Amino acid sequence: AIMLITALGVTMLTGLKAGCVDLRYSTDCFLDGQNLFDIQVVSTLGLTDEDVEALARLSEVEEAEGAYSAKVSAVVCGKSYGASVSTFRQQGMNRPFLIEGRLPEQADEIAVTEVFTADAGCGIGDVITISEDSDEEEDPVFVNTKYRITAVVLDPRDINNAEGAVVFRTSTTDEYAFFVVPEAVDSEIYTSVYLTLAGARKMQC
Repeated sequence: AIMLITALGVTMLTGLKAGCVDLRYSTDCFLDGQNLFDIQVVSTLGLTDEDVEALARLSEVEEAEGAYSAKVSAVVCGKSYGASVSTFRQQGMNRPFLIEGRLPEQADEIAVTEVFTADAGCGIGDVITISEDSDEEEDPVFVNTKYRITAVVLDPRDINNAEGAVVFRTSTTDEYAFFVVPEAVDSEIYTSVYLTLAGARKMQC
């Protein structure tokens, strides 16, 4: 009996150890595949293409990319939801992981997270109306106010399974995240510049 109990304990601990290694490996592969950033640069004055070029010239930086994000109110099926809209590039950093549909290609298309479709009761093909949370004196930044959902995605910057395990890695506080192409934004000022570092991809995240 003691031998059986010992063998069971060793087997269980071996499985737990192997499971943790596999989780770390699969997570690293996933984040590398979505080209997750290493460093996020922000400024209260905003950032320009000149700032992106200056950061890209640093020897330690492998890639630099400017991005825009804003808090909005999204209305779908008569209900309003607070969300954050971010730009993404098809071959750029922080690419959303596609679950269903296709990633946005036009300025009037948008990708939403799975938790939003569940809470709002909407899906691919539905239309979202967004309004910017900014001062009335400021010019609107988004080219359109109505966007058609073309994709359900997972935000690689904020992995959260609402129905099972809680937050795995989070760097945002917004409940819902939307994604649009850069052409959907009319602004020469970036809210963030994302950097990847030389040699960091070989390291465990």
